[in-house]
Amino acid sequence: MPGTLIPPWFVDNAPTPDEFATASVIWGISLGLTIFAIIRATNQTYHQWIRKHNVTAYMVFIWLELVSSAIIGGTAWGYMRGDIPPRFTHCILQIIINRIGLIALNKVFIHRLKWAVFIIVLMINIAVACIWIPSRLQISKTYITINNYWDRAEKAVLAVIDLCLNVYFVYLVRSSLISYGLTKYVRLYRFNLFMIAISLSMDVLIIAMMSLANTFLSEKSLYPPVTISQLT
Repeated sequence: MPGTLIPPWFVDNAPTPDEFATASVIWGISLGLTIFAIIRATNQTYHQWIRKHNVTAYMVFIWLELVSSAIIGGTAWGYMRGDIPPRFTHCILQIIINRIGLIALNKVFIHRLKWAVFIIVLMINIAVACIWIPSRLQISKTYITINNYWDRAEKAVLAVIDLCLNVYFVYLVRSSLISYGLTKYVRLYRFNLFMIAISLSMDVLIIAMMSLANTFLSEKSLYPPVTISQLT
């Protein structure tokens, strides 16, 4: 029986064995990264509480991103297995901006950057709600066609924003810390360059997987919190 808001003509796009195997490999990688991210986030939360005995927006965003990614990934996995029938947050960018704010001198610019990114992501999410949901519910072929183009564009825009923010962060680390003789941050600088490469590779992989016959695998099954692993 179709679930809530599912039209009678809905066709379940079940993954093939090869598609399921591909998703399984990436899901396994994401679980490993999740464990690593949880350990780092727990460590930072503990030391933050010991130092100041308060909870910062930075730590709240970290845990919201971890929890939301885990829920989305788990739900998608259950859907692919058939355990969850068809039924009806981008904190990570704000996390990066908060890291930038720790070393940036122009606090007014950082405040404006936070709101600019928030508004852009809000508009993208509204557009996703208006296009992606009707497309996945197979309301009409028009929605499906529009979503085929919009979904790639949306993920490309988010990938570009993520890349720009991360590059700006490592630039500040190099120009504001390392250049003044604080060599202890060289390791942080190199590690973040490495993680930026991994994060960008995952973004490219997600967009590339949209060429698969089962687009659901690329749209909602790949939510490894890679960038969370860049926590300092």
